[in-house]
Amino acid sequence: MRTLNSKSKADLRRHYLEKQKQLEPAARKRDSAIIRQRVLRHPAWQDATTVLVYVSYGAEVDTHQILTEALQQKKRLIVPCVSKEGSMTLLSQLHRISDLAPGFFKNILEPPPGKREIVDPIEVEVALIPGVAFDRQGGRLGPGRGAFRSHSAQHDECSSLGIGVLRPSASETFTP
Repeated sequence: MRTLNSKSKADLRRHYLEKQKQLEPAARKRDSAIIRQRVLRHPAWQDATTVLVYVSYGAEVDTHQILTEALQQKKRLIVPCVSKEGSMTLLSQLHRISDLAPGFFKNILEPPPGKREIVDPIEVEVALIPGVAFDRQGGRLGPGRGAFRSHSAQHDECSSLGIGVLRPSASETFTP
């Protein structure tokens, strides 16, 4: 397996992000609904009490309904948020969807600093991980923010199950 240099990673990311943007709104909605159903039916999700779900933005698979359903299922819902300096990703518990506000990075919704309850990543049982592409070995090409990559690198002791979230249009094989 070869290592991607930053240029080839950037080219692949650009390719898959462009494919996402070209999808019709109806296809995006359909894909998000299918993925939501699969996540909510997953045995690990059903058994988990503490779940980490990214807050979608742009052309990403929409997770807003998953966030709402997690709260309705009385799960302890954890979302990523960015420090004011933008230097690190934190995890915060979310009690209400209405607690989300535009964040420091690209105005992605997150709990504002005054409403954050920082959570140790080791407490997460299931994590939904955004990807623009995955390879057959589980290698992930993320959207380029580095939030999940830097977070998982700092917390190797985490034993949570990561569920990669990916549109069917990005499921073609790529070689890292």
